[in-house]
Amino acid sequence: PSLQRRPTGLLLPGTKKMLQRLAQFGFKMKFVWSQDGDTLFVKLHVPLPVLETAADLLDFNLPLDKEVVRAMAEAGVPDPARADSDGWIIAPIHPNEDRSICKYDPFDYMYAPFDREPRRRRLFMNKITPATHNSVHAHPFSSNVRLKLIRELLYNPRFCGYDLEKLMLPSDERAEADEPGLLMHFAIHNPSRVQFLSENWIRWCKSPFAKEPFTRVKDYFGEQITLYFVFLHHYYKWLLLPASFGLLVQANVGWELNTQAVLVPVFIIFLSFWCVTMLEFWKRRQAEIAVLWGTTEYEETESDRPAFRGKHTTSPVDGSDMLFYPRYKAYAGLAYTYGIVGTLIMGVIAVVVGIFTLRYYMLAANVSTLTEVAPYVASTLNALSIQLLNYLYGKVARHLTDIENHRTDTQYVDALIIKNFAFQFINSYSSFYYIGFIQEQVQGSCGEGITCMDALAINTAIIFAVALTAGNLQEIALPLVLSQWKLKKKVDALEENGLDAMPMVEFQSLLEPYDSLTGSMDDYLELAVQYGYVTLFAAAFPAAPFLAFVSNYVEYRFDALKLLKVFQRPMPRPAEDIGTWQTVFEVITVLAVITNAGLMTFTFDDVWNIEWTVPGRLWTFILFQYFVLGFMFGLAKAIPDVSTDVEIQRRRQLHTAAKLIRMEPDEDDELGSLSVKMSAIDAMIADAVAKLDEPDDEPIPVDTIRDLLPLGDPRRKLRRGGSGPRERLLLASEGGGALRIEVPQGEKKGDEEEPSPIHSVTSRL
Repeated sequence: PSLQRRPTGLLLPGTKKMLQRLAQFGFKMKFVWSQDGDTLFVKLHVPLPVLETAADLLDFNLPLDKEVVRAMAEAGVPDPARADSDGWIIAPIHPNEDRSICKYDPFDYMYAPFDREPRRRRLFMNKITPATHNSVHAHPFSSNVRLKLIRELLYNPRFCGYDLEKLMLPSDERAEADEPGLLMHFAIHNPSRVQFLSENWIRWCKSPFAKEPFTRVKDYFGEQITLYFVFLHHYYKWLLLPASFGLLVQANVGWELNTQAVLVPVFIIFLSFWCVTMLEFWKRRQAEIAVLWGTTEYEETESDRPAFRGKHTTSPVDGSDMLFYPRYKAYAGLAYTYGIVGTLIMGVIAVVVGIFTLRYYMLAANVSTLTEVAPYVASTLNALSIQLLNYLYGKVARHLTDIENHRTDTQYVDALIIKNFAFQFINSYSSFYYIGFIQEQVQGSCGEGITCMDALAINTAIIFAVALTAGNLQEIALPLVLSQWKLKKKVDALEENGLDAMPMVEFQSLLEPYDSLTGSMDDYLELAVQYGYVTLFAAAFPAAPFLAFVSNYVEYRFDALKLLKVFQRPMPRPAEDIGTWQTVFEVITVLAVITNAGLMTFTFDDVWNIEWTVPGRLWTFILFQYFVLGFMFGLAKAIPDVSTDVEIQRRRQLHTAAKLIRMEPDEDDELGSLSVKMSAIDAMIADAVAKLDEPDDEPIPVDTIRDLLPLGDPRRKLRRGGSGPRERLLLASEGGGALRIEVPQGEKKGDEEEPSPIHSVTSRL
């Protein structure tokens, strides 16, 4: 953290209190003053015993050492109480290693909750460095894991419980005496790792199919940020197909000078199947990553947000301390916030109506100049209003989500995603739906001398181009230029004052702050809106996938560059998947199928010069969308979200954690004390057979039996079959069940009957 101090050089009382609390929870601190002496930087370090304690208390998932796990699994855990009978608490584990069944080694990618108990601790993979190799200081806590644990120690209510975002002061204010005076907090970049990622991750001339160092990126930035890059890479790689085909279709449109050229319907059909397939394969990729990175159960063990408000009470399940927030208050907050969101969405619709009203009057003026520019003016105004309203709404959505008081970060982010996407969907696409399906019915035409598909093509091209340009300027050019200017200005000031160096921590404080919670949300939102332009209305602008591919190829590398060179190092956050964004892309996919079916059947004047009747168009619309949606659901069943290899490896993870970490005994071991030798079983059965003719010690009178019969007194029937009658034996135990055994009669030799062998009875038993 970066803290203020008084002009006299004394720390504020609030600052001292905060530092004392950090020390109470095991933090070691090193103090570094800024060169102007006005800011105190506190470098935090957590000793290994504190990390182990926190990881154990939080059941922190860490990777296991493959060779140690294999050796322990194959050795098993013998039961000392049954050493004479070769008994086991956990029998040796020898999983099938046939790679045709599962492509992973049985002991690869093993994760388990950390445990400090010495026998279990040695199972975890040690972080190997020159200082820890073959040393007693070896430990399993990588830089990424240490930062996650430090964040838990700072934020988790079980430890320090600070909400650092709320404690931060604006840069132009000074703290009161009882305030910590916190100016910023950030993780420190590792120059050697930044250099490695710069050389191996950010390559401008690189095939979309080249392997990316995502594991190294995850180890540095955490799973949440890395998952964004994995998805972006998957998306732009799959865009190659529609981008290539789209250019061909756009050339066909230009050749025929017709937005309803012969290849456009084919492109619509192709794109509908493409988006469905792309998302299905992403689900499999996402499930595989969760297993390889050990995050499959993260959301089930996530801690409460420090900003979560509630009444202190005890858990109704296990009696532990917890915060309780009444459900009626949560529903009241949702009703309030979504009421405001609905009102803002109505405002967006009013803006769109106003723009198209202006367009209508420009066309109705019968002035040739106005008539010609009306579609372009309306589309440009719409594009600008989209960017402005999206920016303003982003501030409001964050405040509304704070009001809802969500318990975990995942719930908070999901709620924020829903608000942002609902607004942006209406704001970005309402004009397209109006032109494509409503304008001709309301105004009689979409413009003088143009079809509605022509008007839709103009609108799509202008808005998509403005969105790409504005997005790249805002996310790429502006941050790079401002960062370069600010850092250069600081360096020039140092040289003017005769200084040739500055503390590394002070230099990194000059970098732009990164919001780890919602930092990737704007990137996902931009991708979701772009995906809508590509799939919903690509029939009007077939070159859209190609522009999206080029934009994403460039943005992938600039986003990586910003994280390494422009932003302070984000605090790593775990993530199981891309969360609600998966649902957002699936919703867009379904709407894309329906929208493209509507464009092809209702907006097109004709398809391949086929004159359609109204019933024919309606039936084509219905059959097309249901055929593609049926294909989508069929593909989802044919291609499971989790592959067989991943499912097997996941079950191996669970089994290894259960046996080697939690030491759950084998199920049959609980019955081991009841085992009896075979000779004892033979003697027991022989004794039972010898006593078959002895009278029952508790006989039941016949009259009593008749009273118990539900249907009266049926006649006794003697069942015969095979070579002769069968004797029936009823074995019962007090407090247990009864086993009925049929014993075959022996073969007669003359007047005597040969008894059945005891082992025959045993086998039947």
